[in-house]
Amino acid sequence: MRAGQRLFGACSLVIVASLGIWVRTHALSRVTETTREQAAPEARVPTPLQATTSFQGVHWYENRGQWERAIRYGMSIGGAWVGVTDGGIVLQLPDPEDGATSHRVTLHFEGASPSLAVEGRIREPGVHHAYLGNDPERWIRNVHSFHRVALTSLYPGIDLVLKEDGGHLKYDVHVAPHADLEQLVLRMEGGSDLAIEEDGGLVMDTPAGMLRHASARSWEVADEEPVPVEVRYRRIDDSRFGFEARDHDPSRPLVIDPELLWSTYWGGVGTANSIGDKANDVAVDALGNVTVVGTVEGIGSLMTPGAFQSPSVLDDIFVAKFRQSTGRLIYSARIGSSSMDDGKAVAVDDQGRATVVGWSGQGADDFPTTPGAFDPVTTGFRDAGVVFRLSPLGDELEYSTFLESTNGVNVVSVDLADSGAAIVTGAAFSNDYPTTPGAFNTIGSSGEAGFVTRLDPTGSFLEWSTFLPIARTADLQVDAQEDVYVTGIAGLGYSVTAGAFQTQVNGSTEGFVTKMAADGASLIWSTYLGGEDVDFPLGLVALSTGDVIVVGTTESKGFPVTRGAFQETHGGSMDAFITRFDSTGFNLVYSTFLGGTADALGVGVDADASGVVTLAGRSGFDFPTTPGAFDTDPVLSDAFLTRLLPDGSGLLYSTFLGGNSQETANSVATSPAGVLTVVGRTASGDYPTTQNAVSPHFIGGQEDAFITTFIPLLQGVSLVGRSRPSCLGPLQLNATTMPVAGQPFGVYCSQAPPNAKGVLVVRDDAGRTVYPVVSDPAGFVETPLGSLPSTPGAVLWCRFLFRNPPTCPGAGPFSSSNSLRIETQ
Repeated sequence: MRAGQRLFGACSLVIVASLGIWVRTHALSRVTETTREQAAPEARVPTPLQATTSFQGVHWYENRGQWERAIRYGMSIGGAWVGVTDGGIVLQLPDPEDGATSHRVTLHFEGASPSLAVEGRIREPGVHHAYLGNDPERWIRNVHSFHRVALTSLYPGIDLVLKEDGGHLKYDVHVAPHADLEQLVLRMEGGSDLAIEEDGGLVMDTPAGMLRHASARSWEVADEEPVPVEVRYRRIDDSRFGFEARDHDPSRPLVIDPELLWSTYWGGVGTANSIGDKANDVAVDALGNVTVVGTVEGIGSLMTPGAFQSPSVLDDIFVAKFRQSTGRLIYSARIGSSSMDDGKAVAVDDQGRATVVGWSGQGADDFPTTPGAFDPVTTGFRDAGVVFRLSPLGDELEYSTFLESTNGVNVVSVDLADSGAAIVTGAAFSNDYPTTPGAFNTIGSSGEAGFVTRLDPTGSFLEWSTFLPIARTADLQVDAQEDVYVTGIAGLGYSVTAGAFQTQVNGSTEGFVTKMAADGASLIWSTYLGGEDVDFPLGLVALSTGDVIVVGTTESKGFPVTRGAFQETHGGSMDAFITRFDSTGFNLVYSTFLGGTADALGVGVDADASGVVTLAGRSGFDFPTTPGAFDTDPVLSDAFLTRLLPDGSGLLYSTFLGGNSQETANSVATSPAGVLTVVGRTASGDYPTTQNAVSPHFIGGQEDAFITTFIPLLQGVSLVGRSRPSCLGPLQLNATTMPVAGQPFGVYCSQAPPNAKGVLVVRDDAGRTVYPVVSDPAGFVETPLGSLPSTPGAVLWCRFLFRNPPTCPGAGPFSSSNSLRIETQ
């Protein structure tokens, strides 16, 4: 079902409790003049992923001051918001015509018992925080979430339990033996014209559209066998209704389970005209935990007090941290002001603390900052850059500062020095952005100018700060020597160094790559990068060898590519590119296009220690994929994830990620063990998720964020066992192609000890074969195995073993990969 649709399909009856009746109505639906029912389109059935998550989990959040006092628990679901009070259920429904407007509909339980108790049940792991505004007394910390909310003793002998199930909001009414069902009366406020239709369904008219309960069905359990029992809605007047169970044995418990159904995902409840939610960046720490940063729009699980009554449609920054192995939430935080805020990038230190950058909108003088920070008070004239750090559990704002100039600042990327100092880059729109004496350039330019700034580990002063004039920076990374690599777009007159790869502008919009000294005082090398047309470098990753890999998108058919690269010719009007410079900045190791006739946009990039690069972005139908990958059949424009050989000569893995609408992948991170996490934004209601996802369903607005974690294994290939790491980390063993019966096949290993001798052991039904191997200077080795057996279903096992050289001692004399199980297809 596409994002924004508000028709909800039916659900069948379910028997849940022994010796009881569970009644499940068909879906509560919003209907229009032209249609009464619409079935959701068939969703893709994806291969199981390791974990797929998105920002706001479909759970009940306790109220710790983020909503009006009467709300005990709240949930965002399918474009609406649901709150639970001591005596009712509150729905905040977006207007079908004007997404910026919402309508409040309340179902009151008339005559509810004074002994009623409201409690969360089945607590979720992780906590949530909201740093909204600059008054610490209003910041919200340590909000817990629950699978269910129970209203016990709602009436004598009657309880009610609210829960989410498969994207559906349900409430189960439990009626004890001999309890009087007629006690249960629901009064609707905010709607009118309650009526029962010919088929027994219940409809109610609201300013947000018609809501409908289909006719109820139920079974009674007698001697553990289900027996149908008729349960009907009981209309009392235009605004009140209840239930009646004909032929029900009052000595048995009765459970009534109507469904309030919205299609759900994870994000804020945005407007019809809004951009929606997006995940912009992801970082993986040494423990494998995943931290995601982006922007959440409108009302959601954590809001400023009073936002429920007058829902905000402005954006806040979100930070969410997950366990990579399971997708379980560790914490989520929402940080923002009364204006629009955007989270652009994140870096995580060895302690698990997230340093985040972005910007806060014009006039946002209430963005949360901390005493003693470099710039805790904004002028408020234009958008201000922000830099802040959260504690490992997200429950403390350790520092937060603005970075400003008269005409505005946008901070787009961040990396960390070993000391914890944050090195950030972005654009300043006037030359009074703060710089430091002795920096490379302290003058700037009259218009937009790039900058690189290094904040001390406490965020209280600038260690150094310089302009990169005539440039719009896009990404930044710091190497082991704390030299700084920067990429983006540069104009005529940008600072390039003698002997660099490209010293002249070739087209209308030219990329650049710069390596800056660790003290910010000089350029080590700096070059243009581009062809005769428009070129946009968007991401980079620095390797331990000093090489740097830059990715982006280009319209230039003459963009510099290298002979023998995977794709030497431009595929369409706009292709992605991957370009690897050597450590001098003078030469290309390789450079390749990546794309078909559909536009291809390369955005995020990461690489392992051997230079196996992973690119994330967006493209369409004929983008190159590898047989046996997760998804080789796109719909419209999908996110993609592509891995290349270290020399850029071929694809190891390439897949789409998407549903029935459009997706863009904005960032990708690789764990030391080779687990990929990709984040971005999606407009699809059927984006592939997993059962263990924090939020498996779309929540509303035009787009939601997505977070997907998996190991890129081709069909027929699986990993078994554990790796014994080398000095570069866990050895990563994988297949070069899908194992097709009778076809050539091979395997590769990365992060092996560099220049090391070893063996590849291959075992099948016929016995064991040992191949001698030698890793290259980056710890990579690829081994062809000839043709596979001609019979599908044949199984073989592979494993690499290396002797660690003195230059890479590892954990002992040997390092080894885990095993690869290969079944011919």
